[in-house]
Amino acid sequence: MGRKDLSNLRAGLKRGMEIDRSIASLTEKRDSLNRSKRKKKSEIEKIPDKPALAIDPSTLTVKKLKQILGEHDLPKGGVKKQLVARLAENNIDLGIDAGSKSIQNIGDLEPKLLELKDTIKALKSQIKEQELSLGPYREKEKDASSRVEKAKNSWIYTKDDGYVSGNQKKFDVFNYIWMLFLGIFLAGAGMAIWELLLSAGVVVENENVMSVPEIVYVSWVTFFCCLFPFLGGTFLLILQLVYDPAGNAVELHNSAKDELRREEAPLNNLKMELSSVKGQITRIEIMKDRTEANRLEIEKGRKEIERLEVEIEDLNLEISKLRIELKEVYADIKHLLPYSYMLE
Repeated sequence: MGRKDLSNLRAGLKRGMEIDRSIASLTEKRDSLNRSKRKKKSEIEKIPDKPALAIDPSTLTVKKLKQILGEHDLPKGGVKKQLVARLAENNIDLGIDAGSKSIQNIGDLEPKLLELKDTIKALKSQIKEQELSLGPYREKEKDASSRVEKAKNSWIYTKDDGYVSGNQKKFDVFNYIWMLFLGIFLAGAGMAIWELLLSAGVVVENENVMSVPEIVYVSWVTFFCCLFPFLGGTFLLILQLVYDPAGNAVELHNSAKDELRREEAPLNNLKMELSSVKGQITRIEIMKDRTEANRLEIEKGRKEIERLEVEIEDLNLEISKLRIELKEVYADIKHLLPYSYMLE
């Protein structure tokens, strides 16, 4: 056993250990890549490749959440957490309706969207026709409402179940003044007529008895000055029993509102249907976006798996080469291995 043989044995064993370490390192790296590959495959398998029929609100963007809330006439303010909570509080279901459950893949989404958009056009056309047909009924209701306001502001109208209102007080003062002047005028006219009758000799004045003009004058002045304050309210109450413009106006207004409400029922139904169809479109658009995002995620995952497989294949090839080299190294020093003890 010469020195050269010992040197070859030492070099061979050293190279063999280096190869072993390289193989171990590459094997560990390959195993790690295999684990990453299995994990990525598992992630891809969990991603649905078909449109989802149910939507988790927490996965939606703030913009989409506000859009859905707006379709249901709900407040759109707040952060994402508040928007999601508002959907839950109002029991808004984000699931796809039965008519959309025929959707099995992303290719079914576009035709469904076109179908719903055509439905919206038809509904909007019907709503426009209904709006036009309701014009006279709305004008009638508006006119009746205006008459109610005018009647309430009229001089004959009293508020608070017959208690005297400001308008009635104005009426009482006006009534008192003009009736007072009328009474004075009539009393003066009576006295003038009496003087004419005296001068013509038609009647003879008796000093012991109050004259007719005096009686008329005293009666009228007493009546209009003392009793009139009670006449205004009494006259007004009697007039209201015979003619109540406010009551008639309110009755006509209520009738016009009921008629308008009946005529608006089909329009309201169309608007509800339109809102429902818009909701379906929103959900399908979400499905479309979500399905496209899933497709891209799956595609990205598959590319990642392909990259890992290439790296694993390269490592396997390198490990195979090292194992071949290791065999060759040990084959060269095989006959020297029994003398390994001499290297100590």
